[in-house]
Amino acid sequence: MDWLRQNSDVLNVALNGAMLLVWVLYLQVFLSGFRRQRRAMIVIGMGAGPGLDARCLLSNMSEDSIYVANLIARVEAGEDGWDASFIDRHDLPDEEAGRDPMRRTRQGPLGAGDYMDAGAFGDLLARAVPEGRDPEAVFARDEGLLTVEVVALYAAEDLPVAARRRFRIRPAEDGPRLEAVDLHTEQIRSHRQRRKLARDGNRL
Repeated sequence: MDWLRQNSDVLNVALNGAMLLVWVLYLQVFLSGFRRQRRAMIVIGMGAGPGLDARCLLSNMSEDSIYVANLIARVEAGEDGWDASFIDRHDLPDEEAGRDPMRRTRQGPLGAGDYMDAGAFGDLLARAVPEGRDPEAVFARDEGLLTVEVVALYAAEDLPVAARRRFRIRPAEDGPRLEAVDLHTEQIRSHRQRRKLARDGNRL
């Protein structure tokens, strides 16, 4: 007890320092979790079969809505590579699209937890592959790679957000088939890449 009384000032400083350290660590964990929750999370999936008729599905798993600004398909076939934007729709006849401009584009808001059918993978390939070349003929014998990229605006971020996912295109007797290269969608979060997206804009 005498020792405690004699060193009470030192002990108080040590205890206060330890308590401050605990609070700083707690605040860091809290802020880190908060930032993760506020990050945009876009999922690119494939549904309704493995062939070119399979649908490209975009899901917004963020806490808030996102605004889909551009959709890009990049195709690699051997030494060749092509890319194109498929944000605008060309698969609806004029009479079905009517005069509503929103029916002619995939651009627009996507609520939290909502998903969008971005079209058939065959249509995405047809947009990227040069005119006059049939995607099924291009991949009749050789494997290829399709990368789907989503560029969006998110309320919690000043720079654009983006995500991409790669799909391997494999030849098959009944037509090319698709399979995802990775289980998860890659989220593009580096400031350098996002600044590049902001500079490029809707470049395709």
